[in-house]
Amino acid sequence: MKTTKNPIRDKEKHYYPINICCVLDDLSDYDENILAIRDFTNSMNILFIRREFDSLKYTDDRNMIRSLPAFHIYIQNRYFRTFYLNTRPYQHIQEALEAYKLQEKNNLRRKNRFIRWYNSLLAFFQPKAKKSQLQTKIELAKLENDRKIRERMQLNVTEW
Repeated sequence: MKTTKNPIRDKEKHYYPINICCVLDDLSDYDENILAIRDFTNSMNILFIRREFDSLKYTDDRNMIRSLPAFHIYIQNRYFRTFYLNTRPYQHIQEALEAYKLQEKNNLRRKNRFIRWYNSLLAFFQPKAKKSQLQTKIELAKLENDRKIRERMQLNVTEW
């Protein structure tokens, strides 16, 4: 029995949360250019979906599409852009990937800034820990030792 790997269920690969949705007149309208874009998105670990044009069900079809076939780009299930076969499709996909990476970088920077702010707030309002008696005795012994060393040095200086 021959099994084929389904890229949607392939758990070993890491897929970006970017979807390329190919909108066609009829699902049988599948030419070499569309297959090349599908292969490119699979090589970039981006999910490629195809569906029929339906302006009643999808507002993106009604508002964004001028001609078919068209490709919608969704980043984290939010509409990003629509492109067509004659408008540099590979560059649109790479720009979407760069936009996602920039968005993730900004989110990480914002999260780290919040963590630093929260830690500084905790450090400011956290009650000071009381020193143990042993720590205070050690500090007093060090101060006494330093005082004795200074007195000896002063005696040595006056002897000259």
